[in-house]
Amino acid sequence: MSGFESLSSCTALDDLLISELARAEAEPLVIHAGHYALVRNHGGQAVDCLDKTRFPGVDLGFAEFSRCTWESACRALAAKHVKVNAQLMVLVNDWQFLTSGAESRRVSERSAAQMREEYYRGTPTLPPSHLQQLIRHNLTDDVILRHSEKQWLFSESALRHDLSTVIREIIADEKRATEAGIRKYFNKNGEPVIDACDEESGAFCLLYCGNTNCAGEVISLLAALHKRGVRRFLNIYPSQCREPVGAGTRLAERIFDLEDFQITNIAVSGATDSGDTLHAVVERFGPQN
Repeated sequence: MSGFESLSSCTALDDLLISELARAEAEPLVIHAGHYALVRNHGGQAVDCLDKTRFPGVDLGFAEFSRCTWESACRALAAKHVKVNAQLMVLVNDWQFLTSGAESRRVSERSAAQMREEYYRGTPTLPPSHLQQLIRHNLTDDVILRHSEKQWLFSESALRHDLSTVIREIIADEKRATEAGIRKYFNKNGEPVIDACDEESGAFCLLYCGNTNCAGEVISLLAALHKRGVRRFLNIYPSQCREPVGAGTRLAERIFDLEDFQITNIAVSGATDSGDTLHAVVERFGPQN
């Protein structure tokens, strides 16, 4: 990993993205931007946090973050002097704010799964605000890297679920598991636990009874993107997730031997309605040129 770089405005983020696009030339590149969350409204439905008048969850900060980062990515891709093989993708936090403490865990998870299914069925492409920005910048649907034809949005819940399969394959190979710093054990209640070791943050729980965290999501996402031929990835995400995202990126490099995969993590905070203010920390992984 290379050193840290700090950004202090939306203009600086635009410049960074345009520079990265220019460096990529013909290599397949994907920008993750416009990340947002689903919340459970008073009617028991999953709604997004993109319209501040729709749900009283403004303190989550997703509206400003999503708008600012998506507009920046669209502007960069639409820059007239940038001619590259690049696409945009959107990952949705569709688990954290959908469960209810008033229900049992099993009932709450089943209810959240149903809400997710209904939301994606009603939003098979992108939210209206995201689609409007594509039109505004004269970008076509082809610039979107889609999870599938039926669902363009990438799901954090799905990535968390996919990790179990990935880790199961690694654990089955003792040598590979040791090299990756991954071990499996059972706690005093007989529940399976997967620990991972990160050179910066130390040992942490990667899987507990089949459930993972942001680090696990990143591992699944990077593996999926690499399989789809992506060799440069610009990941714009909320700064509160910086530690697990970094740990997941480093662990993915060890697990999958991603020597040809250039990853730029951009942790963003402080985005404002006006777009004048933004704070970001940039970290680069993999080969650099």
